[in-house]
Amino acid sequence: MNFLKSSAIVSIGTLSSRILGFVRDLLIARFLGAGISSDILFIGLRIPNTFRQIFGEGAFNLAFVPLFKKYCDDKQVNSKSLKFLEETFSMFMLAILAILIVCEIFMPQILNVLAPSLAERGEDVYNLAVNVSRILMPYILFVSYMTFMGAVLNSLGKFAAMAFAPAMVNVGYIVAFVVYLLFNIDKNITYVPAIGFVFGGFLQFLVMYLTIKRMPFTIKFRKPTLSPEVKLLFVKFVPTMLGSGIVILNSLVSVFLASSLQQGSVSFLFYSDRMVQLPTALFGTAIATVLLPTLTQKMKQEQDISNAFMRVFSITLIIAAFCTAFMYLNAEIIINTLFERGAFDTTATEKTSAALALMSLSIPAIMALKIVSVIFYAQGNTKLPTIIAAFSFTINLVLCLILMQYYDYLGLVMAGVISIYFTIIIQLVIVLNRRVLKFAKVLKSIGMFIIAQTGLLILFNFVINIWNISLQSGIMYKLLYLSIIGCLGLIFTISFVYVFKLYKNK
Repeated sequence: MNFLKSSAIVSIGTLSSRILGFVRDLLIARFLGAGISSDILFIGLRIPNTFRQIFGEGAFNLAFVPLFKKYCDDKQVNSKSLKFLEETFSMFMLAILAILIVCEIFMPQILNVLAPSLAERGEDVYNLAVNVSRILMPYILFVSYMTFMGAVLNSLGKFAAMAFAPAMVNVGYIVAFVVYLLFNIDKNITYVPAIGFVFGGFLQFLVMYLTIKRMPFTIKFRKPTLSPEVKLLFVKFVPTMLGSGIVILNSLVSVFLASSLQQGSVSFLFYSDRMVQLPTALFGTAIATVLLPTLTQKMKQEQDISNAFMRVFSITLIIAAFCTAFMYLNAEIIINTLFERGAFDTTATEKTSAALALMSLSIPAIMALKIVSVIFYAQGNTKLPTIIAAFSFTINLVLCLILMQYYDYLGLVMAGVISIYFTIIIQLVIVLNRRVLKFAKVLKSIGMFIIAQTGLLILFNFVINIWNISLQSGIMYKLLYLSIIGCLGLIFTISFVYVFKLYKNK
């Protein structure tokens, strides 16, 4: 399966998940709005999602995939790689189970650290937050199984299951809201998405379990053993975990600080972040997912990676230019059209769209970082990204504390944008200094990005001025506007890639 086909499969799977995720966000915005109920839900979600990102997909996958491919025979599982899988799987799932038990017991203390201001908003609010957070936690068992098995399948060149399984969590949300509406359940609405989240996790587990059963090998539980292979994995995993943990710590710091600002700040950041995650996951994560095993295989065969990488890097930047220009110039109409109804009012639209406009400026850096980081992990170098992430976290924390004093929750967004650009610049400097990539080619890609970004901003500004759409327009009319301006931008982007032949390995 070639790189483009694999990337397309992952992108389509990611797109299906994001579409369902969009429906989920519409339902949450409709019933919970951007106030204390949504803040409680999003704070509670931050806890299992943090462990998911560290143990379930980020750090573990980056350490696991190169090692597992090393033990396989040309994408075939042999006795050595199967033994490694079983030993790793057993220790991994036991560790996740232990984390779950600890979090369930000490949830009040965890919330006191993560969002101390909740206790100041009344006993009922605090107790609701504790209960919702405890309901959400079992999700980490299901998602950890899914992402572990997904890493195995991705290493073997089978990307479809892991591409589509994540969408199931959004199905769980939607089912929970439908049941709530059909049966008119007399329960605090905040519990509904929490239960749906865990049910969706079970569906993710089920999809992956049925997929892995069809493989020509069976993964069984073993007595946990620290074999030389498992020890090597942990040697690679620990610095990678610290690196991913530092990145995620940035997000936790934002939640902690936002919970102390005006009511709804956590929600304003959540909704805007969800919009930014659409392109970064659809393109950046999808491409990086396929790129890691591809580059690892090339390095294993001592092949040059520069040409293959630069083609991906260049196209990714042009896609990022389109996404940035579209979201930056249309932030208010996007949030108004998609979310402003029910409990999500005009004030929530204004505050969320301001966050989205600022946050959209980070899209090029986020997508570039996802691609450039793959070089380090394909080489088995997990320490440098960790050190860089530590510096980035320090910068983000200092800037958050300063900027929030002047710009409230928008100061947190500004700090995040600055720190992510710091991270990608440092990584690029290191890669260029080590001559993994050629400076002239990287400079050319950045130059193409600047030209494309300028062209897209001019195009979108022209359409916006001609159309002069109002927020009071009908929803179908606003959707038509967003569709047309989006299609025009997409045509420009695709044409730009083909005119300058960025798809060629030169």
